[in-house]
Amino acid sequence: MTWVLLGLAIVFEVVGTISLKLSDGMQKMGYVAILVAGYGMSFYFMSLVARVLPVAVVYAIWSGVGLSLITLVGWLFLKESLEWPVIIGMVFVIVGVMMISFYSKPTA
Repeated sequence: MTWVLLGLAIVFEVVGTISLKLSDGMQKMGYVAILVAGYGMSFYFMSLVARVLPVAVVYAIWSGVGLSLITLVGWLFLKESLEWPVIIGMVFVIVGVMMISFYSKPTA
């Protein structure tokens, strides 16, 4: 269940971040509402997961997977560029997240 909640936190974070882009500088109130709701739900689910997993693991996975998904959504749907240095950087982030996850101990 913990991983499902973390997955939901990531999905809501991606929705919030994409809405940030689509809000046109906070001018489109529909996207602003989605942004606020997305981040609110994301932080709520992260707070539940942080009860079980170390906060470093929660944040590393949330930010690393979120970064990768946002980059892919931006590339696929928003026509943003995806250059090799960005891809290599994402690989480094993913490896770092894996290292933090493997070497952190669960909380009591």
